Amino acid sequence: MKRKLIILGVLMLSIFSTGCSSSQIKRTVSPASQTKVVAQTGNEKIEDSTSKSYYGVWKITKVLGYGPASAYDEEAIEKIIGKEVTYSNEKAGISPREIKNPYYKETLYTEDEFTNNYNIWLENIGVKTNTIKFVQIFMDKEFHENYFETGGDFFLTENKEMLIMFDQGVFFEMDKVKSEMNN
Repeated sequence: MKRKLIILGVLMLSIFSTGCSSSQIKRTVSPASQTKVVAQTGNEKIEDSTSKSYYGVWKITKVLGYGPASAYDEEAIEKIIGKEVTYSNEKAGISPREIKNPYYKETLYTEDEFTNNYNIWLENIGVKTNTIKFVQIFMDKEFHENYFETGGDFFLTENKEMLIMFDQGVFFEMDKVKSEMNN
């Protein structure tokens, strides 16, 4: 009887310690690599970009690629092409549905992380590097309320005159129309 209790105790201890070690692993693995952390909520790290190279007015010019599924048909895509998106401290989005005082969250993805999240290779949307910075717009400084309108998610590219907007399964090219004067 004593031997059975010892075996049961060892078994329970090993199950408990295995469960604890795997939960620690989950907490330390982040979905993407990031730098210069200024705030942290849960496992997400929020990055502050000092340059905000994406501040300004951008024109949606063409489709670069598609994810595995898209909510857009050709007619909807034609309506988006030519629209202008603004990013600044004061506002973000496409008029008249832009938001005031937006918050930007930047995340650096490796090529594998990007492919796992979007089911497409970076080279398929014209990116020649093995990392890409993803920018999401939020309506609150705690980064809880996403801005889900067109223009709310985009990627920075090696070309400072071009962004890649991701919207409803479609990757759009956006070309810089005007830089913001007061960054």
